[in-house]
Amino acid sequence: MVGETDPTIYGERVKAFIVGPNFNVDDFTELKQHYLNFLAKFKVPEKIEVLENLPRNTSGKILKYIKNNKGKMKCLKSYHLMQNN
Repeated sequence: MVGETDPTIYGERVKAFIVGPNFNVDDFTELKQHYLNFLAKFKVPEKIEVLENLPRNTSGKILKYIKNNKGKMKCLKSYHLMQNN
């Protein structure tokens, strides 16, 4: 999970990344329910993106600064959790 800049609130919104192509919409609704059951509402991600893989450096560490650069990561699916409150 990362903070994504949001100019409408002058801050950041929570965004989650999931690695792997085996997620469908039912999985997202289950994730939403799980997050709502176990996290405070302000910690629940508003957007989830399923990625093929996370960008890594030569040591194998995740490159967090590339999270907003779509050219470096292939997004397989994107889902907004808060669209159906």
